[in-house]
Amino acid sequence: MAKAKVKLALKDESVVQKIAQARAIVKAMTGNATFPTPSPGLGAVGTATTKLETDYNVLQNLRQQAQAQTVIVAASKAALDEVLSRLGAYVSTITNGDETAIRSAGMDVRNATVPIGQLPAPIDLRVTTGDRDGEIDVQWKRVKGANSYVVEQTADAAAATGWKSAGVTTKSKQVLTGLTTGQKYWFRVAAIGAAGQSPWSDPSTKVAP
Repeated sequence: MAKAKVKLALKDESVVQKIAQARAIVKAMTGNATFPTPSPGLGAVGTATTKLETDYNVLQNLRQQAQAQTVIVAASKAALDEVLSRLGAYVSTITNGDETAIRSAGMDVRNATVPIGQLPAPIDLRVTTGDRDGEIDVQWKRVKGANSYVVEQTADAAAATGWKSAGVTTKSKQVLTGLTTGQKYWFRVAAIGAAGQSPWSDPSTKVAP
């Protein structure tokens, strides 16, 4: 029969569990005739246990204080943000857009907004079968500056007039439904921005499931 081995599981225990385990061991071994001369002595174990408990309690108190102080700091930060915002509004009014005057107040100047202009055609158009019959999932890379996208489909890519709207979305993907199972379709997408519609993406094709 294999010999039994001591299991302490010291790495897996929390501090509280470790303290409780140590005290239970000291209690069980005190006056136990099987262990007449424990090494290290039970007094040393008791001292180490008490030291850990004391240090742990100090740590817990510091954590509670830190949490309370975090709330105080957040409130102070919000108060400073508020007065600085008001001061910034005052400087903005007094300087009337004069960059030199603004910088003389120790404040930075916002970068001028540059119009994006004509958007490029969406790229990386991917078409996959959907979860249901007659359903196709269309996805593409987001275009910077796009407010929305328009998706078109056709069953005849060679016909210039065959394209029809398949939906408009603000996301860079669209689920198309109601397609004829077994029919081959072509899809394309264009981005819509402040300057109007972008060119169409390269078409991508898929047979409806």
